[in-house]
Amino acid sequence: YAFLAADSVYQFPCCGIVKQWQAYIKQNTGAMLFEVWRSTTGTAYKLAGSNEYVALTSDLLITLNVASGAEMTVYPGDYIGWYTENNEMVAYTAGTGPEADNIRNTDLRPSPTAFTPGMNLDWSSAAAYQNRNYGIRATIDANSPPFFTNLNFLMLAQPTWPVGNLVYTVSASDPYPSDTTITQLKIAMNTDSYFSFDTTTNEVRVAASLTPLSGNYLLRFKVVDLCEYTASGTLTLSIYNEPPTIHNLEATVEVLEHQMTELLLYTLSVTDPSDPFTCGISSTSPSPAPFSVRLKPGLTGCAFTYCSCIPFDSKR
Repeated sequence: YAFLAADSVYQFPCCGIVKQWQAYIKQNTGAMLFEVWRSTTGTAYKLAGSNEYVALTSDLLITLNVASGAEMTVYPGDYIGWYTENNEMVAYTAGTGPEADNIRNTDLRPSPTAFTPGMNLDWSSAAAYQNRNYGIRATIDANSPPFFTNLNFLMLAQPTWPVGNLVYTVSASDPYPSDTTITQLKIAMNTDSYFSFDTTTNEVRVAASLTPLSGNYLLRFKVVDLCEYTASGTLTLSIYNEPPTIHNLEATVEVLEHQMTELLLYTLSVTDPSDPFTCGISSTSPSPAPFSVRLKPGLTGCAFTYCSCIPFDSKR
């Protein structure tokens, strides 16, 4: 038999963690579930969670201290409910006045194992009891904030990563499993010009070319649960701008001493993974010398050229 106390008397007024249940077992004994139901639409409710107890003796106040890891999170507007192996195990008083007036009862035997967190049940066909005050209650403690499981972390990033490249997947958790399995934690990232964040997959991706960036770059995140508890974290990207590389030096070339026009002597093979580059000669010995190095159309590197005659018996 399942009971839903959809009345303000049995409604949770705030967020919290159920740490203890109490009920007065007046008659009948057997297994029972202490439950929390969450309104969805109309007479439909979702089971937020439950804790099991076996009552072996009647006419007795029972206390269930919820074990660590079995606690459930409740939110404002949730209702107390319960399932009993035998009908009317929990004591009640009936009459007029401040007693609860919206207690619903439905026979769900013989399958209490059908109660799983997240299940939905329409109570429209359940019997409605008026002016009943049941001897059952829950004690709640304050919730604890969620936390990030993989932030405050430094990772290397390449300025050559293309737009759309997956950078990182952010992960968060909560001290109480029900906060993650039923309500889902909400993660957000600060607005950023170079990186995007998908709140569905919690993936960080490249949103624009990273070539202007160098050094450490911070992305800030916040996670919030339905109780509005929050936590913050950062992902630091160490963006290393690699220098250009000359691939084919050292080298030796020869030029005729009577060469009077510009002559391509050698092509330097130069690459840079992220930036455009220019070419030049840092020094010559002796100096000055009739040579130059520059970018030249049609070449993928730098052209090393001879540009004027060299007197006899001289070297460069």
